[in-house]
Amino acid sequence: MNTLRGQYSFIAQFLGGQPVEPEKTYRQLSFCRTVDVDGETVVFNVLTGEIAALTAAEAAILRAPAVLPGAETEALIRGWFLVPEGHDDIGLSEEVRTLALDLRGQLPLTEYVILPTTDCNARCFYCYERGVARMPMSAGTAHAVADFILRSHGGKPVTLFWFGGEPLYNAEVIDIVSAALRDAGVSYRARMISNGYLFDRATVAKAVSLWKLYRVQITLDGTEEIYNRTKAYIYKGGKSPFRVVTDNIEALLEAKITVGIRMNMGPHNRTDLYRLVEWIDARYPDRQYLRVYPHLLFDSESDPPEARTLAAKQRRTEEMIALEDFCAARGLLPTPQLRPKMSVNYCMMDSPRSVTVLPDGSLGKCEHHVADQPVGDLAHGITDPARVASFAVRGTCKAVCDGCALYPTCNRLAGCPALGRSFCDAADRFYALTRLDRSIRAAGRRLLQADAAPAADADAQSDC
Repeated sequence: MNTLRGQYSFIAQFLGGQPVEPEKTYRQLSFCRTVDVDGETVVFNVLTGEIAALTAAEAAILRAPAVLPGAETEALIRGWFLVPEGHDDIGLSEEVRTLALDLRGQLPLTEYVILPTTDCNARCFYCYERGVARMPMSAGTAHAVADFILRSHGGKPVTLFWFGGEPLYNAEVIDIVSAALRDAGVSYRARMISNGYLFDRATVAKAVSLWKLYRVQITLDGTEEIYNRTKAYIYKGGKSPFRVVTDNIEALLEAKITVGIRMNMGPHNRTDLYRLVEWIDARYPDRQYLRVYPHLLFDSESDPPEARTLAAKQRRTEEMIALEDFCAARGLLPTPQLRPKMSVNYCMMDSPRSVTVLPDGSLGKCEHHVADQPVGDLAHGITDPARVASFAVRGTCKAVCDGCALYPTCNRLAGCPALGRSFCDAADRFYALTRLDRSIRAAGRRLLQADAAPAADADAQSDC
């Protein structure tokens, strides 16, 4: 067994190598995922983070239902790729997760999700915020936001996440908070979700110099006609919104701000998105700061019953994967990455480092939950720790989770409104495993090439 990447540091300290017990028979840990990488068998241990290249004999051992310890199994046992028959895989994962959470302890806030406004200059038919009151943040509240950050960040670098509504619809708030942090000597940077319409070149220059913006997500729902119809901007006449936004994307890329172009995929545009990818491919030849990825639109209760079946969801998932492959073939899909360390939280909702601020100064843990379930305010900070704790409760379903390789990284939250009606269905797992396999393949290829490089150099020197 050729170890390409060792265990996560926390795992190495806590678990280390598994002792070999000669009297027991062993089988594969259910959290292992094996892929072919250019003819090499590469296995990733989702629990420990270890990546290894296997010989043909080791790969066969890993697939076997029961094996005895021996020379060819020792490395697999010590690396937790093989475990004794009857081993409680989920129990071990939970033990590791619990210890990691305990050791994490109390952490200062370092990520602030701020909504300068819940208003927007677009009227997308699929927007989950339809019906939400359109409320701008006042300058006074913006100053209070800055004061709250200065009191709570614990001297750590700060990440600002500008959300909305359309955050640029009230850019004064971004100016106020950014300037206050700059003047106080706080290290900060920012990312944003925006429709991109208001990112003229003067705004882009300010985004670099004052806002410290390093990444922005902008949605393109299709080529020009479909995009303009879907976004339904409030502006009438003048330049095509599609051309405004795509020119602004160019300005952001030239300023070395990473742009993630998200393509919301639904029945109205799934074929047109292929034409959009071809258009993007030609329009933006420099890919250094460009990322493109599709995203399935959420199911709607107004959809007909046949559109809300598992079979329909599986079909849509396969369509999205095909579009991802189309993007990847053009070098547009973000390179899949395996996390360098163990993850114990799902998102901002269960992260102790993150808080969300609404335009009225209410604090929450998620933009979906702030209005109906606030946890505090700017003056007093988080005042409802019990509610915060309730947001971090994970969903469980033994019938679904047993034997699933994804379990150690599956931190699905019981109260998350974005996870749909089912806890985790076959389509969810199919997509998650497809993404995981892509990530393993990319990491394995990179690590195998790095592993082979010294030998290649040595050969070259001997030839000379």
